[in-house]
Amino acid sequence: GSAGADTASAFVFVGFGDDLPIARFEDMLQFLRFFARPARLQALRQAPEEERPAAWATFMRETDSIPVTAVNEDLRAYFARLARANARFREDGVAGWQSDRGKVFIVLGEPDQILEPSFTDLSRTRQQVWEYRDRAIQLQFFDQTGAGRWLLTQASESRFEVELRRQ
Repeated sequence: GSAGADTASAFVFVGFGDDLPIARFEDMLQFLRFFARPARLQALRQAPEEERPAAWATFMRETDSIPVTAVNEDLRAYFARLARANARFREDGVAGWQSDRGKVFIVLGEPDQILEPSFTDLSRTRQQVWEYRDRAIQLQFFDQTGAGRWLLTQASESRFEVELRRQ
């Protein structure tokens, strides 16, 4: 055997779709923030660069609910929802997946029903109520300016946070 070992290194690019360009490791971790628990993402973030491939492999294994297949179906479904959120919920200067409606869609999926109550007050604030029957919750969004910037009400934001922690 030789005293020195031959080594080679290569950068591995993981793509999640044409509309989700990922240039940096940190970008990927941002995209994953509604997919995995903060501690799991922190383990990836803190992994030294040379250990990131092994950390990523561990992450993929631990988040795969059907490990006998070659694909992490949960991650694939998550990124499909993220791409749909980008297409459907883009707001002025905010990517769809980062909007309140986008993050709810990514985490909870398509609501069973979307209600848009008619204006009943003088403020003319538009409202949407997303109903998830299997979870027995309703989340309320409002667009105070009429410019299409939909925000969760404070109570709905708190309820969403509970659901996010349950994931």
